Amino acid sequence: KEIPAAPDYERHVMPYTPIAEIWAYINPRMLYGRHLGISGRVIDQWQNEGLDSLQQSDEGKKAFDIIKTTEELKQEYARTLFKPKAVYQFFRAISSGNSVIIKDVDGKEISQMEFPRQSKGKGLCLADYVDPASEKMDNLAIFVVSVGEGIRKQSELWKEQGEYLKSHALQALALETAEAYAEFLHARIRNMWGFPDGPQMTKMERFQAKYRGKRYSFGYPACPDLDGQKLIWELLKPEDIGVNLTDGMMMEPEASVSALVFHHPQAEYFSVGSAE
Repeated sequence: KEIPAAPDYERHVMPYTPIAEIWAYINPRMLYGRHLGISGRVIDQWQNEGLDSLQQSDEGKKAFDIIKTTEELKQEYARTLFKPKAVYQFFRAISSGNSVIIKDVDGKEISQMEFPRQSKGKGLCLADYVDPASEKMDNLAIFVVSVGEGIRKQSELWKEQGEYLKSHALQALALETAEAYAEFLHARIRNMWGFPDGPQMTKMERFQAKYRGKRYSFGYPACPDLDGQKLIWELLKPEDIGVNLTDGMMMEPEASVSALVFHHPQAEYFSVGSAE
């Protein structure tokens, strides 16, 4: 297969990304469905018929209050609480067995990541998505994105004041804003690799990852060991954008996403613990 060229191998810090650009990538079903408990049917009604249409039923009225509060938070705190920052870099890489060997621009090994392999099903392993040592070096991208280091403090303050809906909605919005930022940056990385999303791609297709390549985060089914986070921190130094690791390898602030990005056209999501 043809290996797309990385645009460069420099470390890039994005100190500010316009929040409106990121929110264009928010998945309403995740924000309002998974986090805030609104049914998909009601979300569709709001998206298709407008917010006021929800006033016609009891379920709709409850959803109306939640959506209105969350959308007002977006307007009110877009500039003060949400401070999106990112760091990303393309790295030269080769695979060896179940490991991905990360190299610097001169081809010197700087890190090695070993990944588990499925014991059933297709026997997949993330290392399969990087070319083994060959004449042409492969590459992958790694990033960390984060939004708003003051989110938790504000959320806890509202909780103490009895503003439970605002408190919960703000935390949900922050988590999904970080996910949207990851989606936004991943789209940019595909563009930099030379295979941008076509103009006909819908938001739903993007949310379903119907594009070339995939991104994976430590702690998730394909690479469940959170200790891999340490390797990302050694390579990218995300402390510079205010993201630190706890002793348990969790990110602080919580509304942050780290990911390894592979361009392989056959890359798919899988769990090493099942035969998916």
